[in-house]
Amino acid sequence: MWTSDCISPTALGTPTPDAGMPVATLVDFASYPPVFPIFGTEQPPAVMGVCGIHVGTNCNNSNGSTIDIVPRNLEFCIDSRPANGNQGRLVECDPAWNALTRQVNPAPTAVPIYVVREACVGYSQVGSGVKNVLIRLTGTQGANPQFPGQLPCSRYPQNGDLQIVLTHLVLDNTFVTLPDQNHFPILVQANTRIGFMCLSSEAVTPCGVNTADTPTHLAFQLQKYSGSSGWIQAPQDVLGYLAKMGCLYDDWASTNLSGSPQKQLSPVRACG
Repeated sequence: MWTSDCISPTALGTPTPDAGMPVATLVDFASYPPVFPIFGTEQPPAVMGVCGIHVGTNCNNSNGSTIDIVPRNLEFCIDSRPANGNQGRLVECDPAWNALTRQVNPAPTAVPIYVVREACVGYSQVGSGVKNVLIRLTGTQGANPQFPGQLPCSRYPQNGDLQIVLTHLVLDNTFVTLPDQNHFPILVQANTRIGFMCLSSEAVTPCGVNTADTPTHLAFQLQKYSGSSGWIQAPQDVLGYLAKMGCLYDDWASTNLSGSPQKQLSPVRACG
């Protein structure tokens, strides 16, 4: 289990869903639900920061399908650290931080990220070292109508295709080497580790988090292919997808100050 010693077990309590949490359902993605949690079986996802569901890096636009997530046992640490230019505080949220010695001990242990169901997976390069992992959920079975005899992933996007886009992670080639945008994606099984959430020292480079005082996180986005419009955002399924394996939490407000941690009064949360 990836725990940070700066997290208060008393403050977090037992990770049981609040009776008042809303139930989220799937619409476009109902036939392609996750079968394995994105952070593995030990930790459900939680919302990091104040953006909620938004467009790309624009927190002020709520019409998108991007949400910033971390494992639930890191949310307290990340959302209670000051974001005032003091990046040094963010190292305290790396999973191997020891609050007593105030050192990383023995070394940072990055949080693994898994493919949530069988999918066609590749990545696109969006900046200097920054990669978007593209997990296409549709077209993984049957014959390939565009290229007979080839694997089903070896086709171009079609109308109605669905995909997950992950940003701010470090790729892991231990079990699979993902192709770039110049090649067709490859078929990857559920529960395959494809990368790690960035440590605090990796947030800006190579992971492309905007500023040095923005905490590390995983940006999760759902998209649907719509003909000439290409890939469009699919916001109505975001909460339902992340909550499908249990619940999506949002326990703590992002203080951006050095004051006491605060409970989230307007949480973005759901159970599946």
